[in-house]
Amino acid sequence: DGRHLAYGAAHGDGYRLILDGQPVGTAQLAPIAAVFSPDGERLAYVEMRGESRKEAELRIVLDGVPGEWFAGMRNAGGVMQFSPDSRRFAYCRMDGDLHTGWVIDGVPQRLDEEVVNLSLAKIRGIGVLEPPLVATFSPDGRRFAYFADVPEKGVAIIEDNVPGPIVKAVGWPVFSSDSRHLAYSARLLDDHAVVIVDGVA
Repeated sequence: DGRHLAYGAAHGDGYRLILDGQPVGTAQLAPIAAVFSPDGERLAYVEMRGESRKEAELRIVLDGVPGEWFAGMRNAGGVMQFSPDSRRFAYCRMDGDLHTGWVIDGVPQRLDEEVVNLSLAKIRGIGVLEPPLVATFSPDGRRFAYFADVPEKGVAIIEDNVPGPIVKAVGWPVFSSDSRHLAYSARLLDDHAVVIVDGVA
């Protein structure tokens, strides 16, 4: 709604998030883009601790309340996101074994293999934005679908912790305007290109 401005800046002996001209938070700001909710009333950002990259831990600060520390997360669009109605919040985190898992409204989802993406962020070790994560809320905010690697089998779109058909590749998941249907393009294990609607090719 254009009423608030947030950015990272040097402050004291580290970096803090500056919100409407005032520093916020109690720990070092992580080089991961903060996100406002669609209505502009909520804000999520990431803090970090640790003396080195190997020791670093992160935590989400949502609505001014810090969460639990965890091993890491990618600096990618969609890694933190609010539902269209601003009521729900999801983020994707990594554990120490490079497994990734979404946390939706504070509830951890299944762990999946991290899909390693060779980018400037990986090569240079700096806060360069990576390609957006394939994940989205439905228009009514009740459903959430995301991409996951299924080791030694293929890939799938996951919803409610349940994977859809295992395939070679998938496109971006799209919900219908009434949120009742979910569709995405896919390449099947036999190399046929199809559109999968509500789990059926």
